[in-house]
Parts: sequence; C-alpha cells; structure tokens
Amino acid sequence: MESAGARVVPIAFNLKDADLDQLLSSINGLYIPGDHKDIVEDKSYAKHLDRVLKKVEKYNEENEWTMPVFGVKYGFLNMMYREVRVRDDIVSNLSPEMHHIGLPIKLVVD
Repeated sequence: MESAGARVVPIAFNLKDADLDQLLSSINGLYIPGDHKDIVEDKSYAKHLDRVLKKVEKYNEENEWTMPVFGVKYGFLNMMYREVRVRDDIVSNLSPEMHHIGLPIKLVVD
C-alpha cells in the first residue's frame, strides 16, 4: 500500500471511542489485512473489527462521502463473518438447497 503512495495509519485495539472517532475522521479509507488465518479465530480481533466497522457504518450513514472498506483474504473473511453474525436475515433467508452446489465456470475469449 505504501509503495503505491498510501499512508498507513494503524488502528490500536485499546483506543477510546473519542480517539477512534477522531482517527477515523482523519482517514479516507479502511484496509483490513488478512495475512494469517489466526485472525479469524481471534475473538479480540473480531471484537475490535466489529467496533471499528460499526463506527465506519455510522460515519457512512451520516455523511455524503462514503469511506471505502477493503478487506483482503482473511480480513475479508472476518468482514463476511461479522455480517452473518450481525444480520440474521442473511442466514435465515438461505434455503437448504443453496449449500454445497458446484457450478461450472464458462470461460469466454473475446
């Protein structure tokens, strides 16, 4: 990210709400890394990520400019797990027939 010109600002786990709000208001995007599978199983990481994403969602609802959130590998997986935990309607609307379906991929050459 930094080699592409981005400035990386780490978000500490122990930030108070006011400090987290101030930090989030000073950045223009959120990158959630996912370099190791242990972060999926780490409850403190999931709790912190949930806290940060709630604040980003609130920010996006209250402002006309939307802060993008980009999760990579296990970071994206953590975001997906969070959505399933937060929104029961996603899971309850799935039918049993939607699980374990293999679909062919058709590659087309232009």
